[in-house]
Amino acid sequence: MDYYSHHKVMTVLALLFLCPAVATEAFSSARVSSIPRGGSPGASEELRGGARLRALTTQRERRWRPLKQSSVATTGPRLFPRGENSTMTATLVEEEVMDAVFPEAPDAAVEKKKKHFLKRIDGIVFVSYLCNVMALSLPVLLVPIAATEHATSMSLSAKAATVMVASQVASISSVASLGGALGKFVNGFICKELGSYFCSSAYLVGLGVCSLAFSLSTNAQTMSYAFAGMEFFASIQWASLAVMLSNYYAKEPVKLSAALTALGLSSTSGQLLAKFFGMTLSSAFHWRLVAQLGALVAFGGAMLISQAPGREAAAEVQKQKPPFEWKSVAHSLKAVLGSPLFLMLGLAHSMSFVCRGTDRILGTFFQEMSSLPPAISGGLTITITFGLIQGLISGAKKYAKCATLEDKRNFLKKRYVACISATLGLVALSQVGAGLLPNRWAMTAALALVSGIMASNISFQYFQFPAMIAQRYGDHKPVVISFLDGFGFLLSAPIFAAISKIVPSMGWSSGWGLLATLFGSAAVLMLTCINPILNLSKTPAEEELEKQQAVPLMG
Repeated sequence: MDYYSHHKVMTVLALLFLCPAVATEAFSSARVSSIPRGGSPGASEELRGGARLRALTTQRERRWRPLKQSSVATTGPRLFPRGENSTMTATLVEEEVMDAVFPEAPDAAVEKKKKHFLKRIDGIVFVSYLCNVMALSLPVLLVPIAATEHATSMSLSAKAATVMVASQVASISSVASLGGALGKFVNGFICKELGSYFCSSAYLVGLGVCSLAFSLSTNAQTMSYAFAGMEFFASIQWASLAVMLSNYYAKEPVKLSAALTALGLSSTSGQLLAKFFGMTLSSAFHWRLVAQLGALVAFGGAMLISQAPGREAAAEVQKQKPPFEWKSVAHSLKAVLGSPLFLMLGLAHSMSFVCRGTDRILGTFFQEMSSLPPAISGGLTITITFGLIQGLISGAKKYAKCATLEDKRNFLKKRYVACISATLGLVALSQVGAGLLPNRWAMTAALALVSGIMASNISFQYFQFPAMIAQRYGDHKPVVISFLDGFGFLLSAPIFAAISKIVPSMGWSSGWGLLATLFGSAAVLMLTCINPILNLSKTPAEEELEKQQAVPLMG
């Protein structure tokens, strides 16, 4: 600032302090003549008082800060040439007064922060993960159709065929879960060594190859292995894409948050699209052709990732990494698996994965209870997806209002009780539903409603708990998140295998009863050891309560 401008600033400040009434009147009666240069045509009207204050602070944020930086290297009394910028010079002097009296403009800063635009890499990551989820979700619809086709070819009675289909679906799902569990425990370390770009692209190709093998399978055993391979290759995508975005937006945390939100939406979007198009296509084409279309979708995702921005820089960083050492792996394993708290949390949280994975058997349950065609009953598992979306949105809003630890615990208790109650509702419908609801559409509506409630009340825990738990383990966060997923996959395999043995001999009520018992046990264990995790992060309601309690102490 030159001497003349500095003198004017000090004069105005003196007026503000010595004669506030006169200075305020003079300030309010002045006219903002330079606003139209950066604003709308109608902004040339006279602005007074608070309107003028807001206008000047907005102009200060837009104009003065860049000019103030350039003026540091500018010497001489004339910052601007005379002529058309003379009015702007006077306005900038006034804006400097605003800088002195009001050093920040929070409203303008907030408005500026709200404008975050997704970049090309966000679109590529969104679509590639969408392809991954769609390719993996199609077998959930196609396995019951393939099992029904196999049972029909054996000329079995209707009852025997139904029992055989239910047993095969549960058996195939249990083997597939093992593939996902192996991937969760292994792929995190592979991604760390080979790089996120390479792993994401290569594993999508592997997913497509396994999808082709799935379409060519001739018996339940080969189909199980192909489905397990699909789970293995798909299990790395979330971790690798999250690492990719984290590295790309290393210095832009707000944009990183927006990109990760988009990544999460691509998961549910992929499930919805897979179930909609899968149900539609399987009604018109053979299930093998639909599986082959899923393979093409996976290959398309791999091509997209190979064009993602930042891959060259990531490759250079990967070349400079030190050689692989087993010591780092052993250190992470000891820190995570050596923690009794993590083991209890992992065991309890695994049941949310089981609940999330019930759509693998829900299609067969719909088919048997409602006598619907396999293509339609498989598509009705979309109720699980809708329940997860609704539960995540409503749960996040309610959890944000929890102001104390007891409020958080009560929130979780209500969610667990509702989930267990809905599972018991499926037990009741499978036991007495056929007599109470003879209309198959009424039965379908009841099953859809109850299964949606079950998924809705486990959704918040399923999506939010891994990140919350990982906060306690510092640099080992990726390992914690991967292992929590791995626990879910690993424990769901024997559970679905047991259901495949229970349902043919004891009926669906016994299978859902087993799940309700497991969900209840997991809820008790989780509520017993979750307090240290709930205390790590504060909700907006907690922060507001602390501010209110701090006011009397400051006074």
